[in-house]
Amino acid sequence: MFYILLAAVILLVQYIGWQLFFGPLADIKGPWLAKLTRIPELLAVNRGNFEQWNIELHRKYGPVVCYAPGKFSINTVTAARELYGSRYKFPKSTFYYAFGNPDNVQSDLFTEINPKRHAIKRRKIASLFSTHEVHQYEPVMDRETLKLCSRLEEFSQTGKHFNMPDWMQFYAFDVIGELTLGESFNYLGYGYDHNRILEAIRLTFRYGAHVGVFPELHPIVGGLTQALRLKIPFDIVAKHILHYMNNKRKCDESSFLAKLFNLKEKRNLSHMEIFNTVGSNIAAGSDTISIALSTAFYMLMKNPVSMARLRKEIDAAAADQPRDEPFSFAQARKLPYLQACIKEALRIHPVTASPFVRVVPSGGAIFDGVYFPAGSIIGVNPWTVHYNNDVYGPDAASFQPERWLQDPSIMTELEKGMLTFGLGSHSCLGKPLAMMQMSKVLSHLVRSFDFELVDKEQPWSTSSMWLVKQEYHCSVKIRETQS
Repeated sequence: MFYILLAAVILLVQYIGWQLFFGPLADIKGPWLAKLTRIPELLAVNRGNFEQWNIELHRKYGPVVCYAPGKFSINTVTAARELYGSRYKFPKSTFYYAFGNPDNVQSDLFTEINPKRHAIKRRKIASLFSTHEVHQYEPVMDRETLKLCSRLEEFSQTGKHFNMPDWMQFYAFDVIGELTLGESFNYLGYGYDHNRILEAIRLTFRYGAHVGVFPELHPIVGGLTQALRLKIPFDIVAKHILHYMNNKRKCDESSFLAKLFNLKEKRNLSHMEIFNTVGSNIAAGSDTISIALSTAFYMLMKNPVSMARLRKEIDAAAADQPRDEPFSFAQARKLPYLQACIKEALRIHPVTASPFVRVVPSGGAIFDGVYFPAGSIIGVNPWTVHYNNDVYGPDAASFQPERWLQDPSIMTELEKGMLTFGLGSHSCLGKPLAMMQMSKVLSHLVRSFDFELVDKEQPWSTSSMWLVKQEYHCSVKIRETQS
């Protein structure tokens, strides 16, 4: 037994020495413990501040850092465009498995790691997310915006303080419910998670963020869950979706679900692909919008000069428009400072906390002068690029909408670093929908209400479990006059 233990210790010491001093990537800097174990990564995920940890690693160690054995983060625009611009070369890592079914047989666009299968699945449904298609949903957005205004008017009358991110989530989720299923979830009416779908989605992302660090455990956990007949959080969402799919004759013809059924034969969509598309819309379709809107309002309240400039632009554009009539997207997209505020909100607080990890294929690859052998896992985190002073200047950590109103040549370079919606073949299909919705609701609420933080000195709190959620409370008053 003694010799077995001694041999084990010797092997462990050799492994540690190899990883730290002699491995092919030993020269890449990073926490020494992170080169030996994934525990530092897991701890950062569990603390809910992985994105801040990732930023600090780059500030300390440079543009290329090791944050776990064989896993590397890069914070440059050139790396991002090379890594995500290659359609088939760099497949997703198994990190994404943890967000889907353990057998990975019926993966969705998010969990599909095979680039060619991903491309086929994306082509089948991409037309439903085109700018032309999403323009048809403006009336839905307007209805839900006016419902949100009614609730804010109640808060104004009672003086009630409220958590802005909660209500942005309720609004965005009601919109995505009506767009996808033809019926609102009515979160604005209830004012809380009345059907526990939001909690189920939160727990699903929490599980994926943790188990994604050790994706080899996902099939084991899945097998035990099935053997013990345990319920999983997403079952609540699945039950809701299946109810609408099984009653498709009653489904609103303008909804995503109805359009998916209409495409079933034309695009060879399977029943599972329809389910997955609806599930993806519901699980993630509202988060970019609610998180970005929450960011925009918080930053505008913290920066009254920016709020005043935005309000002046909106009031001038709406001089002859009834107060209860939201801007059309055609109007809102022509307001340069409004669009700059939205873009800056998306930059300063990206939705996702982690690098979009990819696997280096056979033959290896070179990024920023560093050779990565096959099998290395590399990724670029939107947070690390968006907070990179070499990309966005010494004020990268500040909310500055004016940075998006510069010379077009400068703007082109800034746009290259924007990773909120991803890049290339895996970029977010819902971007047109998100931009339309944010443009319309932000302009209408800024025009209609005055918002004020409850505690101006206390910063908001954020927590990331893949998605970086915020929490802060404010009060609201109806604007009586426009100036």
